[in-house]
Amino acid sequence: MRGLYWLAPSFSLTQFNPATLANPDSWRTMAGFVAGFFPMALQADFLRDVARETITTLASATAGIALAMLLGAPLAFATSHALQRHVLGGERPAVWPAGWPRGCAG
Repeated sequence: MRGLYWLAPSFSLTQFNPATLANPDSWRTMAGFVAGFFPMALQADFLRDVARETITTLASATAGIALAMLLGAPLAFATSHALQRHVLGGERPAVWPAGWPRGCAG
């Protein structure tokens, strides 16, 4: 319910009116949109285009995930406090960060 409290101003700013969903003209428009999907297009050239674009989408998603892992994993290890050498019993850092307990260095 708190989410609706924060969303209420956006309804007025975007001029969203839920009553328009119950309007018969809106129902006709939505029905026309859904009816446009039937009968389904099953021509070979259309399906070939859909398959090509699907492969393109999967390739770009895979490249994005690989890039995120290549950049994110080293940065996560570098910034993770639990994996830093001084916490694992190694040397103490030259400058002790404010707010860290002194007893966690080896």
